Amino acid sequence: MDTLKSNNPNSNIQALSVSTTPHTVARANANRLAFGLLILVLGGLYLANAWGVFGVNFIIDWSRLWPLTLVLIGLSLLRARPAQIAFVSALTLVFAAAAVFFIVLGGIQPHANDIAENNATIVTRTREAESAVVTLTSNINRLTLGAGTGDLARAYFERSTIQVDARSVMAGTRQEVTLEARQWRTLTTAPGAVDMTLNPDLPMSLNVNSGATSSYIDLTSTHIDNLSITSGAAAHTIVFGDVMTHVQAAIQTGASSIVLVVPRTVGVRLTVNGPIAQPAFVDFEPVDNQTYQSLGYNKAQRTLTIALRSGAATVSVVWR
Repeated sequence: MDTLKSNNPNSNIQALSVSTTPHTVARANANRLAFGLLILVLGGLYLANAWGVFGVNFIIDWSRLWPLTLVLIGLSLLRARPAQIAFVSALTLVFAAAAVFFIVLGGIQPHANDIAENNATIVTRTREAESAVVTLTSNINRLTLGAGTGDLARAYFERSTIQVDARSVMAGTRQEVTLEARQWRTLTTAPGAVDMTLNPDLPMSLNVNSGATSSYIDLTSTHIDNLSITSGAAAHTIVFGDVMTHVQAAIQTGASSIVLVVPRTVGVRLTVNGPIAQPAFVDFEPVDNQTYQSLGYNKAQRTLTIALRSGAATVSVVWR
């Protein structure tokens, strides 16, 4: 116990006591240690997820974490309480933490109960649509995308923990579609996958925003003239076709593995911004220190331009 006295003789304050007992100091240090460990764990999980260490995406739905405020309030009320009340409060907090666990993570379910048949999200093509813009956001482990539906888009998934929400609006004669694919995580959730098909006849732009979602995107039969992919650490295989006269692609990834499959009849111009580990550009010639183009690019009737921004990615171009 430290005592602070006033140096002013006219002051009515005689003494101010500040509690600095070893118990108080130890409790403050413990609180700081616990908070620091929490920050370290969360940071480590996000870092490991960014480098693709986990088989699933580590994504926190912050909108479902509000019950944790009740837990924090309860922890603060435990201070300066008698031992009996502290025991009852601690027991109550255990049940509250368990409730938060089930609210946030969805409980514990075995893999066998996670299978659901014929799950699909369908976006119909409006009669007025002459073109489309499709934006897909995903935290699913695997995404397969191709052409083959009379609708504008179809998304198939087999697990009940997966949900695909769709929104569609018209902007003149352009149909703008937003798809959000997500999987609710539990301790025993099996990796999920979404199989998506697009209309092969409608000219469209495709935007894919994903975390550590690995993808196989087959554009051989589509009329996609603009492709944008933004992802974290993942593996991507993109198969381009020769339907469109010109296709423009922008790919931004973390430490990923990227395979670009291109028809021999298409001229390719590739601009790379970021470190590339062992680039495999067969039958390409450098234009400058960041740009490569295929042999005969200037004479090709169909062209593909790719702007690639990555972090330590491995990139290879495969001719077919």
